[in-house]
Amino acid sequence: MKRSNDFVRLAARGGRLTKAGGTVVSIAPSVIAGAMIANAPQASADTVTTTQTTAFVTSDTGDHTIESGGSVQVDPVAGDGAVVLTAPDYSGTLANHGTVSAANGILDEYAGVVVAGDLSGAINNAGSITAAQDGGVFRYIRGIEVQQDVSGTILTSGSVHAELTNADFYGDAVAVEVQNVSGTIRNEGSLSVYAEGEDMIARGIYTEDVSGEIVNTGTISLTAEGTLDASADGIEAGHIGGQVVNSGDILLTVTSGHRAQANDGIEVRDVSGHLENSGTITAVIAAGVEGRASVDGIETSTITGTFVNSGQISLDVTGGYTGADAIDTSAIEAGAEFTNTADLSYTSQAGSESLGNDSLDLGDIHGDAINHGTLYGMATAEDLASAGSIDFYDVTGMLTNTGDITLIARADFGDALAEGIAGDDVDGVLSNSGTLDIQSEGLATAESYGIAVRDINGVLSNSGDMTVAATAGDYALASGLDVYDMSGHLENSGAITSQSTGSYADAFGIISGALLSGGTLVNSGDVTAVAHATSSAVIPEMPLPPEVGLGAYASALDLWDIESGAQALNTGTLSSSATVTGSGMGEALGLFAGTVDGNLRNEGSVNVSVYVDAGLAGSAAVAIDGVGVAGSFENTGNLTSNATLDTDGFLNATGISVTGAFGRVLNHGNISALSGSTSESAIGAIALGIEAFDLGTTGYVENMGALNVTANSGGGFATAIGIASNLADAGSQIIHSGAISVTGQGANSRAYGIFASQANGTVTVTGDISSAAEDEAYAVMLQDGAGQLEIETTATLDGLIGVGRHDVTLTHVGGNQIYYFEDTATADGTFETIVAIPNGAWFSKDTGGDAPVYASYVAQGLAPNMDESFAIAGLTATLGRQLDGQQSRPEVSRNQTSLSAERPVWTGPSPYAVFTTNRSRNSGLLDSRLHSLSVGLTGETDTGLRLGAGVSVLENDGTYDGNGFGTDGYLLSALAAKDFGWADLHFGVGFGGFNHNSSRQIGNSPDAVSNYDSTLWNVHLGMRRDYDLQNGMIFTPELSLIYGEHDREAYTETGSLANATVGARNSSFGEARLGTGFALPTNSGFWRASVSAVHRDGNRPGAVNVSIFGDTVTFSTPGYESETFGEIALGYEADFGNGGTLRVGAISTIGASTETQALAASYKLVF
Repeated sequence: MKRSNDFVRLAARGGRLTKAGGTVVSIAPSVIAGAMIANAPQASADTVTTTQTTAFVTSDTGDHTIESGGSVQVDPVAGDGAVVLTAPDYSGTLANHGTVSAANGILDEYAGVVVAGDLSGAINNAGSITAAQDGGVFRYIRGIEVQQDVSGTILTSGSVHAELTNADFYGDAVAVEVQNVSGTIRNEGSLSVYAEGEDMIARGIYTEDVSGEIVNTGTISLTAEGTLDASADGIEAGHIGGQVVNSGDILLTVTSGHRAQANDGIEVRDVSGHLENSGTITAVIAAGVEGRASVDGIETSTITGTFVNSGQISLDVTGGYTGADAIDTSAIEAGAEFTNTADLSYTSQAGSESLGNDSLDLGDIHGDAINHGTLYGMATAEDLASAGSIDFYDVTGMLTNTGDITLIARADFGDALAEGIAGDDVDGVLSNSGTLDIQSEGLATAESYGIAVRDINGVLSNSGDMTVAATAGDYALASGLDVYDMSGHLENSGAITSQSTGSYADAFGIISGALLSGGTLVNSGDVTAVAHATSSAVIPEMPLPPEVGLGAYASALDLWDIESGAQALNTGTLSSSATVTGSGMGEALGLFAGTVDGNLRNEGSVNVSVYVDAGLAGSAAVAIDGVGVAGSFENTGNLTSNATLDTDGFLNATGISVTGAFGRVLNHGNISALSGSTSESAIGAIALGIEAFDLGTTGYVENMGALNVTANSGGGFATAIGIASNLADAGSQIIHSGAISVTGQGANSRAYGIFASQANGTVTVTGDISSAAEDEAYAVMLQDGAGQLEIETTATLDGLIGVGRHDVTLTHVGGNQIYYFEDTATADGTFETIVAIPNGAWFSKDTGGDAPVYASYVAQGLAPNMDESFAIAGLTATLGRQLDGQQSRPEVSRNQTSLSAERPVWTGPSPYAVFTTNRSRNSGLLDSRLHSLSVGLTGETDTGLRLGAGVSVLENDGTYDGNGFGTDGYLLSALAAKDFGWADLHFGVGFGGFNHNSSRQIGNSPDAVSNYDSTLWNVHLGMRRDYDLQNGMIFTPELSLIYGEHDREAYTETGSLANATVGARNSSFGEARLGTGFALPTNSGFWRASVSAVHRDGNRPGAVNVSIFGDTVTFSTPGYESETFGEIALGYEADFGNGGTLRVGAISTIGASTETQALAASYKLVF
């Protein structure tokens, strides 16, 4: 604790040592005292074994002993003490095992034991030494006093007691006092002091310089009671070049009718040696109701050595004005070390003001300061209460805290301030990993800070969790990390929660003034700011900067300026909530940046909400807010903004807001903004995804993420905008390639995907926009200006596109789209269409009018599906498999595999049934599933001619080029076969009729549906021969040919806003197949396997006419195509012995442009 300069103790004792302003000073020896010592009576014995009532005075430097049964008890004391050693340097040993007592001296100053000069010998006290005085003016009482230096030893294992009662004006009582210590002072027993009177001081051990050591392992108990002033010091020294070590208990009890200041458990001026405390220090200090009370557990000035505390310190202070420091230093110099591992606590209770309270008051830190202990502090007062935990001036070295901090400041009628870790400048390193719980409560104001510093030129790192709360009747402020300016590095990975409640309430998770060039800020922790205002004055405009004084203002990460060369990054979760339950306004910001000339990037989640429930009010919730961006801002995280109002007023919920943009604003993340009111008398609600109020000539705004924006305002207006700009200068750019959904709810609602009042730059749209509202809904609205609107067909725009004097460029890069325009300046601006893909086209209507419509069309889906034609024609081969007269072989076709068995020649008919299913996929364009069922009859004449007829019904559905299709119909097949010995030949024909339906997806329109018929015929020719191998295996080479034609009718689509009329499309196809099969007999049937090479030719029309809006365009389509690929098949045939045969099989293509996998099953019954 820093003492005030106007508190000075009178140095009226006439002795050698006194204390002024808390500092040990030197005064010349007393001439009067010296004369009295010279004339004092001399003792004749070196050993005292009985009770002696006269002073033991000797100049002998030999050993002197007071036995356990002996005593020197002098009352009254005529000289300097009961035992007086007058030699200039006492080199012997004074051993006390008995009792030494000095009482009621004639002189102002006396002691129980006095060494008039130096002590190079020893004082060993195993008995008791007492100095007592009742009454008197300016009294100085010492238990043991060495008037010069101690180069020897003072050891007390017994008790030393100094007592001064009923003292007038001033009294000073000390247990052990020496001038300087180059030897040892060691207390293993009990030191106690009782000082009572008008202005009283009680001290345990008192010296000026320590080049040796002071060690206390016993107890030091001090009591000072003053009607005017009182103070106490357990161990007090000037400079420590040696060491002071305390492992005992120090207890201070001070009461005063007026002031109880300058109290210390241990007080030293400078430490160049070693200061260590592992004992317990307890202080109970009480001043009058208008007096001042203060205490330091341990106080030092400058530390150039080491200071270690592992002992518990507990302070309790009461008075009119109070202050408490558990540990207080002025400076920790470079190379010095301070470490605390103990629990430190204080309670400071004031009737008026409680100020200057800290667990650790460290001053300037140029060396290392480390705290691992738990810190607790409470300051209460009626008018002003200030509580701190770790306080410093400047850090050029290192300050580390790993301990937990609990802090409470409470002002019953005034202001309260609580600061967890606070200081001025951090040029070195400040690191916190402890948990902070900071609370303030004031009837007027309350402010709470977790970590607060002025400037960071070095590093501030926080990985600890902190809860910061402020509650006030008027104004409340809670701030987790609070920085003024920063050119260094600030990093937070801890969880921060800031909560404020008051008539006006501000809450900040992390706040920084200017992030200067070279400065960096990185947050990866969860940061939450919550502000709750109970009532406030009405402020009719919004949004407002925080300094105006909203009802409730909350900001999770608040950065006023990011200069060029500075960088800020958030990867954590930012949450802000502002609630107003009285008349007032609320504003919640997730991340606020004043001016961004450097780089700002958010990769985390940001969630903000505002709620206002009473009175004329406005509220704003902005996930990320920036005043001006001349540098770069980029968001890749998810942003959620929610504003709710239950009363009159208006709302504003915004994802990203930038007042002036001259640099780059990029969004890759998902943004949700909801602004809603349940009040019928609400003025209005505004919800914005991205707002760039002014875009300069170099301004650049790009959205690659998803924006979901909704506004609902009860009985007022509701406006929802995805990307908004008031003024976009020439040269500026707004680019949208993500997805925007905007919804306005209510009778007076509007929705705009992209809105610009003055659009003189370029607006580029390549992403989807959905806009819905009851009043008006625009995908894009450019009200005025003479800029450029560029739209690519990757964008589906659900809503009108409003333009004025703007030039519009529509680029077809694929996809079917329809765009509806509203042109308010038909004489100005141009429309240009560009086709950037093969077989694409634009169709338009009402061009040149005020409502032109443009539709893009892709002709790729016009090409006939030849894979379907081959699949249908392959069903004719199914009949051919049933006419096989030899022992069964693999039945493999393009679309199915079935099996047959060798049977005797039958003249009667044999029925059969075959079920096939396959799936075909082609480079992402085709994905279809074809199912068919074939039934028929086969028979054989006595000449060996085999005949068959069958019908196949089929269903094929899937997608082709992204559009759905379906086909159903029938195929009639007839086939004849005969085995000529050298080969088994097949010949067959097929004819079928089919119905086709398909759908074409169109952006901003229902799907276009087509329905048309087609016919197909084909011929089939095949030959094969079986060769018997060893073990009953059969080897079968095979050759087959197919030719067919498939004619599709012309059709006109229905159901869409841009129906197309498509001309007829006729095609022909052929297939040649060469393969070989193997059959392996088993006990119950045959395993079949085959491998085939397939070559296909398809001849489609090279051009197809398409008409939309009455305009016809001829598209080129793929004409002749051919390919060669392989097929493999595996099957099994089982004979049931009753004339029935079951065959199953599977097939797959190899190297085909259309991958096909098929399954087949057939059953044939022979009579």
